[in-house]
Amino acid sequence: MNYWGTGIHYPIKNPKKDLTGLIFLGRNRDGRYTYESFGTSHREMIVNLTHEERVGVAVLHEIGSKVYGPYEVNPMKDGGYYGRGSYGQRRMWIAKRLLKRIGKSYLRGDDIIEALEDGFFSTFIHEIGHNRQKGGRPHGPEFRRAMDMASVDVGAWIKKNGWPKLGKLKDTKPDHIKKAEAKKARKAEAASEPRSSKWKRSLVNAESKLKEWQAKQRRAEALVSKWEKKVAHSQRWLAKALEEDA
Repeated sequence: MNYWGTGIHYPIKNPKKDLTGLIFLGRNRDGRYTYESFGTSHREMIVNLTHEERVGVAVLHEIGSKVYGPYEVNPMKDGGYYGRGSYGQRRMWIAKRLLKRIGKSYLRGDDIIEALEDGFFSTFIHEIGHNRQKGGRPHGPEFRRAMDMASVDVGAWIKKNGWPKLGKLKDTKPDHIKKAEAKKARKAEAASEPRSSKWKRSLVNAESKLKEWQAKQRRAEALVSKWEKKVAHSQRWLAKALEEDA
């Protein structure tokens, strides 16, 4: 996929998968994280996620992968559905609002068993049911059987292991935001500084520059003196050579 010209404001040099299972591409101008994902039409697309949303993706991706093997969780725009599952594949789509809810629960350190019982993972288990059902209607007996098994499998893993370990997935400010904040802080500091302090700093800077240029001037004068001596020496030898030639 050609990432250039696709609205990635600050792309990284070597895009690769991180703990979300998606390819991390860079950062958005507002600080969100930019990923390559698949839309519900199974086409490649670019998505921007907050830190809570990408943590939600990583949590579901890690649990699904630990229980069933490599599992792909794609963010989906908020709408009428919380999620969608792809029949016969380990791929699903989860609405951003639910991913954010799960991510916040993880970052707060909530009890994962309570999160499971409160229904945080109900959509996840529902979509696994669609992934693993052996034919039949979308919400028929085969689906309900697969969903019940998924509830047992996922519930057992969660009760044994707790939250997945996502230590490497940290929220960091991108450089362009750090620079903008530093510039803003400098302006605010300058605006609140007394006028006398500003002129004192200006005087110190001017004196420092003066000393710097005086040092340069002394070095230049020494070079001028050196070359004047060389010119005078050359002139004497030239005059002597002309006399001998005459």
